[in-house]
Amino acid sequence: MSRDSSIRKSVFVGLPPDLKPWQRIDWPPFIQTRLFKDWGQYYSHRLCNKKALASFHRALELSREMETRSTTALPSVASFRLSSTVQQQQSLHYQLEAYKTLHARSKCHRGMAQNEDAYRDVLEAQRLMELKGQLNSGLILDKCDMLLDCNRFEENLCQLYNEASKFRGHSIHDRFVKHRALTHSVLDDCLGSRLDPFMLQNLPLILRNRATTAAFVPRPMWQRLREKSECDVESVTLKNEISLSPLEQARRRVTEKVYNYHYLGSSAIDVKMLQGLRNNKELLNPLYVQTADKIHEFSCEQYAIVRKFMKMMHVRRPIYPIWEKHRENYLYYVEYQTRRDCYRILRDVRRLRLEHNIDRLTDYVEHIMSTKIVLKTQRTLPWKFEFINEVYNMLGLAHIDRREVPKDVDFLNPKNQDILYRLPKDRMRNHSSIFGGHNVYEDVAKATERAENSTLIIDKLKERFRHSRFGIERAYLMFAIASQHFKESHFGKCVRMARNAAKEANACNSLIWRFNASFLICQVHASLNRHERLRDSLQKTNTIARKLNSPQLLAYLELCNAVNSYQLEFRRYHRKRKERGSRGALV
Repeated sequence: MSRDSSIRKSVFVGLPPDLKPWQRIDWPPFIQTRLFKDWGQYYSHRLCNKKALASFHRALELSREMETRSTTALPSVASFRLSSTVQQQQSLHYQLEAYKTLHARSKCHRGMAQNEDAYRDVLEAQRLMELKGQLNSGLILDKCDMLLDCNRFEENLCQLYNEASKFRGHSIHDRFVKHRALTHSVLDDCLGSRLDPFMLQNLPLILRNRATTAAFVPRPMWQRLREKSECDVESVTLKNEISLSPLEQARRRVTEKVYNYHYLGSSAIDVKMLQGLRNNKELLNPLYVQTADKIHEFSCEQYAIVRKFMKMMHVRRPIYPIWEKHRENYLYYVEYQTRRDCYRILRDVRRLRLEHNIDRLTDYVEHIMSTKIVLKTQRTLPWKFEFINEVYNMLGLAHIDRREVPKDVDFLNPKNQDILYRLPKDRMRNHSSIFGGHNVYEDVAKATERAENSTLIIDKLKERFRHSRFGIERAYLMFAIASQHFKESHFGKCVRMARNAAKEANACNSLIWRFNASFLICQVHASLNRHERLRDSLQKTNTIARKLNSPQLLAYLELCNAVNSYQLEFRRYHRKRKERGSRGALV
């Protein structure tokens, strides 16, 4: 054969199939059945469940095919030599191999938490054994255990009583007695008196869920959208993101943690890690095209198996009675510790206010309120409203303490206006390039990073504002957002949020935060040299300061008003002088 003909033949024939070495030998079907069954058990032990199920399925196909051939073979010389007894023995032999394969596949299904499939395989294996006229106590007990895994406890108990009457012997009888005792304990945990408090407390919710489930009728998407008067021809439906409050998020985290540790013990850490691996960008690197999808599928499959096993354990022994038993004692401990922590927080806030470090005080209050106090309920912190008012009032007074007259400063000089109004020093950034000067690109990169950090801070504050219930806290959050906009020189957004903060403070009768929001508007006008608007804002702020009855604050505002009036007169004088000069030039 020439080289060209061999190439053409390889092109038309194609590549050989990807077979294992033992598959390239023409084994008899009886041996192939055993080989596929052994490979299925090997893959099952290695947790390669899909390969294991495929091997078991192939072994069952071969055994059924050979059983059909042995019973419906055409007459031939070889078939005449075989007696009917030999054919019957071959058929029973293939049934025995099918029984072993079904039993092994049911264990694989059970390891994957596919209990219904495992139960069907065990029933089929029991049917094959009954055709042979044999009984296997281990197989029957496995069938009862799979009924227990399917949460069919009553049927499991009936099967244990019925199947036990078919056997004689103390050892087998004792095994059935142990399984019956286990089922009785499960029924006692699920329906016993331990569950009475939970059922009485949540009976309306249970009845409502049952009524909703009974009335549920599956309908297509377009019909559900049409009932809501929404567009029913969209190819991709928009999913609304569910925004949970911090308290609800913490409650779910604690519930999941208690749930995992109750049923898995120290292995709960492994389950938590497996849950995070499903979306881990370092493990599921999109650049690894061949392995990323397989690892993602494998991690999701294993996590689903673990969760299903945990649900099975929860059905057998609900956690509600145990949780209610220790809940009150735990809440008393949390209430006592929360009281001590709140007193410590108040001492720290007072100390930081006396140190006149407003940035450190703001960061501390923000951290405490967003991570600890927001997670306290009325049960663990009955005086939560009073505590929040006290903390935010001290923070507002710390802002007011900064409004004092600086010493040894000439306020008539316009360059000292930043010192008087406490304006940011780097509010006017110069990005012009000079030959031989500093690197402008570094300043631009720092400004971009600072803007990104500011956006993250504003998003967190808005998320807190969305779930805040207290008026003074909402006023503070609006003021904090406005201050962040002011630092980034977004003056329009700053004024709008400061006015909203003043309205919210007025609604909750908080003069402190109303003053801070009004003075922030004054700072914006001072930054933009809007002296007329600054005069009006200072008058409103002065009205609020009189209600606060603070002589130091009134003196500071009078100084600001006097400096602003001087600058207004100075601008008018220069304007008139320019007008006179222009008229003289025309004459």
